[in-house]
Amino acid sequence: MDRQLLHEIMSDARALYRGIVADEPAAATRATWSSCLSYSWERHPRRYAERIRSEWNHTAPAEQLETARKMASAAIRVYECKNGAFLTSTTVEPDDIASEAWALMRAKLDTLELVQQKRNRSGKPPLALNVLFFRAASCAVKKHLGNLLRNSGDDLNSSGYETQQSPEDTERSALLLDALNSIEDATQRTVLELLIQGETVRSIAEITGKSKTGVQRMIESIRAQLRKKIA
Repeated sequence: MDRQLLHEIMSDARALYRGIVADEPAAATRATWSSCLSYSWERHPRRYAERIRSEWNHTAPAEQLETARKMASAAIRVYECKNGAFLTSTTVEPDDIASEAWALMRAKLDTLELVQQKRNRSGKPPLALNVLFFRAASCAVKKHLGNLLRNSGDDLNSSGYETQQSPEDTERSALLLDALNSIEDATQRTVLELLIQGETVRSIAEITGKSKTGVQRMIESIRAQLRKKIA
């Protein structure tokens, strides 16, 4: 490790540590310092970019494409939930979304340092590779629907999705959208979105970079909130 990188990581860790201790003096412990140092290491733009690119480069192209297809399906379902839409295969072809997401991901790899610098300034944690892939797929869905809207505005409404739904689809979408809007925590919303579109606890943990136990606890918390809301 070069001295400049070490200096930047240590400076970031000290700033984090001082901020925590200022808010909670009792947190002035070695464990807190160790956590700050570890977090600073993980979120340093250069270190973060190197780690994500390494993960990508050690993933076979066939596996990358399979992940792209998985994320495309997830992004389509989440878009439906958020917008009360029902996207048919004639409107959005998952394989097209997967190809676009893959291309977006490859381009994103060149901007990881800038992305992490921006996240650091706003105090946001680093994103796992699968989360970046999911976001690329979400962008691909919006880009695809935007193109459809420009090319065939008569068939799509202003949000870019087909409006013809059965009463069951309409009711289901409304319920899902209401459930999403009732969750204020951003991380919990992401977990709920993935859960709605059929992801398992294990796959949600992989996508969000959290442990399976952490995801399960979050799901239980979400369920408790929804049960309270319904009651």
